[in-house]
Amino acid sequence: MRLVMESVGAEFVTRLILPLRGTPDPSLSLEDRETQLASIGLGLSILSVVSTSQDLAADPILIEHTPLLLKVLKHGGVELAMYPGGLADPAKAGPSERGGGISPEPALHAVQAVLDTLANIAQASDDGLQISLQCGAVAAVARALQDPGITADASTAWRAVGYLRALLNKSSDILYDQAQIVFTCIAPLALVFGRTPQPPIAAAQSSQNTSSGAAAAAADTASPMDVASASPAQSDGAAQSDTAAAAGAAA
Repeated sequence: MRLVMESVGAEFVTRLILPLRGTPDPSLSLEDRETQLASIGLGLSILSVVSTSQDLAADPILIEHTPLLLKVLKHGGVELAMYPGGLADPAKAGPSERGGGISPEPALHAVQAVLDTLANIAQASDDGLQISLQCGAVAAVARALQDPGITADASTAWRAVGYLRALLNKSSDILYDQAQIVFTCIAPLALVFGRTPQPPIAAAQSSQNTSSGAAAAAADTASPMDVASASPAQSDGAAQSDTAAAAGAAA
């Protein structure tokens, strides 16, 4: 991975994603904007590959990209991160361009690359973890998971799970400091994987009520014979009495 980074150059990757730092140029044509988005997507893909090396993921050069990565995650893709109102500018677009834009697939690929990179950075060093938390990593994941286009893709959802796991493994305090935000992440993920989530308190109460109801039902349906047979001492006493009676009758 280091050879890959050295061959392409850290500055080259930085230039690819640099437009995320500033305000989009309104003079760019739709074609130029699409080219710009594709370049950013390429940069994000390179970062996701390079970050698989723990040494490189802990490098300050990668860590400093965390705010830009989270920006893409919060908006659910590069396009909306750059152009919240849409890729095409209605004031400048012609009839064939109006409402134009790129397909959802590049947006998903960008989000997947970002999640992979963020998880690797957070796991690689304490500095990477702290930058993620300071920049609102958990809230960014929660916001992204409100996007049906993201949660509809199981691969992307699993990556979100991986990033949350990376954060929680490094800092269990998140469960206490940001419990509500963490739960907003769990809810859409649970729906993705076919389960309906319950808040912890409600789940505990439901479990207690279920146990109490089962015990009450068992008590209501138990016969006197069942109750007697449930006591080993009573069963032994009854057996001894029966044996004594049989011996007396034989005598």
